[in-house]
Amino acid sequence: MMKKILNNHHKAFIAVIGLMIFTVCSTAENINIKNDTVAFALSERVLGEELAKYFIFQLRNSSGDTDEFKISTNNNKIIIEGNNRVSLASGLNWFLKNQANSHVSWEDKRIQHPSTWLKLDQPVTKKSPFTYSYYLNYCAFNYTMAFWDWSRWEEEIDWMALNGINLPLAMVGIKDHGYGT
Repeated sequence: MMKKILNNHHKAFIAVIGLMIFTVCSTAENINIKNDTVAFALSERVLGEELAKYFIFQLRNSSGDTDEFKISTNNNKIIIEGNNRVSLASGLNWFLKNQANSHVSWEDKRIQHPSTWLKLDQPVTKKSPFTYSYYLNYCAFNYTMAFWDWSRWEEEIDWMALNGINLPLAMVGIKDHGYGT
């Protein structure tokens, strides 16, 4: 049993480190690609392949150190530009909530058909007032997440990115550190 818990903690550690790498390494520096594959893969998991094809995600440079995104439409595509991949995911979530009358939560996804949301009158730009968006606490991490498998962690990481979380609590491995002292 202890080995299974440690194994789940290791998976949790890898998942949280993955989100941190996703956040830190995704700041755009002279990147000019047509569609960011990481953000697009998130959109496929959240929306399904059929609806994800309506989105184009592009990393762009930013002068600030906070997350920001810009959403526009062109040729029946929704173009989301952001200064990192968390901001791209946040842009997707903002669009779904505010333009597509859709909702993604921990328990459910309610996505409207794209025929009602393919055109913006003008581009939308949003910038976070915060450098860091912190998430989680010790209780949730230890009582709930210790027993998650990779599938559940992937859903949580997607939810964190969609909601602009760029600083999740990472408690995994702290007990191992205590054993060595």
